[in-house]
Amino acid sequence: MPLRIELPPLVVVDEREVSDGVSQRRGRERTVHAITFPLAGMPPCDLILETNSRVFEREVTVVVKEDDPRRRDAGRWQTRAWGSWRHADPDTPATPLILRLPTVGATTGRVVVDEGDNRPLPIERPRLELRTYRLRFVRETQDEVWLVYGRAGLSAPRYDLALLESR
Repeated sequence: MPLRIELPPLVVVDEREVSDGVSQRRGRERTVHAITFPLAGMPPCDLILETNSRVFEREVTVVVKEDDPRRRDAGRWQTRAWGSWRHADPDTPATPLILRLPTVGATTGRVVVDEGDNRPLPIERPRLELRTYRLRFVRETQDEVWLVYGRAGLSAPRYDLALLESR
């Protein structure tokens, strides 16, 4: 089960400089939203966006300005995720847009929505989903169980579970 993190609501900002990192067709409207991430350097995760609109088609881009001076693109808006979001059935709710984000080295970014010739698409509070992994130890006796981790001199464990790694 993934770990879900509710993010602060998106805030519309007026930033023309974001266009440096996002292509745009001439004459099309766009909405730029500020997004805040819980911390810089988060592992790869899914950004989930939802709307209550029923009929729409938009292109959505997430851009980030990395602060790491070792990066060649530091200080410039760079695309980290992109997706096309479309829903054409007025009788059913739209499916969420799921954008796979790589590790992001900043706590803020921008969600840029290409609105075309339409009014801005209302986007509800975004959330992140981080993949989590869990180990379960199953035993048939009441004997005490020990998990040994980080002890120098121990050899690497060999579990039968590793045989299923390719699955």
